[in-house]
Amino acid sequence: MEPTQRNSAQDTGDLPPKPEKYIWKKSYTMVLIANAAYILLFYVLMNIFT
Repeated sequence: MEPTQRNSAQDTGDLPPKPEKYIWKKSYTMVLIANAAYILLFYVLMNIFT
């Protein structure tokens, strides 16, 4: 029996076109920094109360 599914790595015709350039907004950076600060604060608080 032949497999019915094609290998997606060899199938380049079905891939959607990539955007020319990705725009990174300042708000993305702020969210990442806020998440990192939240993780550090949580870590410090957990060490204080243990």
